Amino acid sequence: MLDIHAALDKRGLKLLLYWTGDGPHEDHQASAGLGMPRCPGTDKGGMACRHDVPLLFAQRWASVLEEYAVRYGDKVHGWWVDGCYEYFNYTETKLHPYYLAVKKGNPSAMIALNRGVSHPIGNNDSTATHYSRWEDFTCGESDDFTDVPSSRSVQVDGGGAAQWHSLGYIGRSWAASGTSRYNADALRNYSRLVAGGGGVLTVDLQLLRNGSMNADQVALIGKAWKGL
Repeated sequence: MLDIHAALDKRGLKLLLYWTGDGPHEDHQASAGLGMPRCPGTDKGGMACRHDVPLLFAQRWASVLEEYAVRYGDKVHGWWVDGCYEYFNYTETKLHPYYLAVKKGNPSAMIALNRGVSHPIGNNDSTATHYSRWEDFTCGESDDFTDVPSSRSVQVDGGGAAQWHSLGYIGRSWAASGTSRYNADALRNYSRLVAGGGGVLTVDLQLLRNGSMNADQVALIGKAWKGL
């Protein structure tokens, strides 16, 4: 992680990290120790064992996140926390420990809490994907590039606002190869629409075992964003 930070810092780029809200659910010993003893599940995808995440699990798993957040401090400017789904019975009370953990490491760090794919990504007249008052930007998980912000900020019931943000993939799926879903012109036009509305766009590329990214996808992004 420190090597990645150093490489980004030389280019004036900020580092954001991925975390998950369902923890090591494939490992029974670890899950039980964290307070989720029914994992791993026997159903396809192991969803059943996670359908009612205990508060104790959220608190203990957040303490692990806190260790990383404090260790890296202001080198990390944001956290994208996956697996905080409503069908896992996550609530504001259960999400709050993740917020506190991140802020203890860096009070200025941003956090997003992922509820899964949901359209539209919240605009000023929609709270569709501003999930929690504890998030600073929307996770914005998307299976296509269609949502466009009408304002920079997204409101949420109960108070608070978040930066409009969307995350999508250009491969066949997440972390997969392929470049046929979008051409450079389509990506450029969509990127301009998002930026014009005050939003932020993240594009998922395939990461390879040797630490490099899919060369075809890198070339496509380079062509699409050249001059923007």
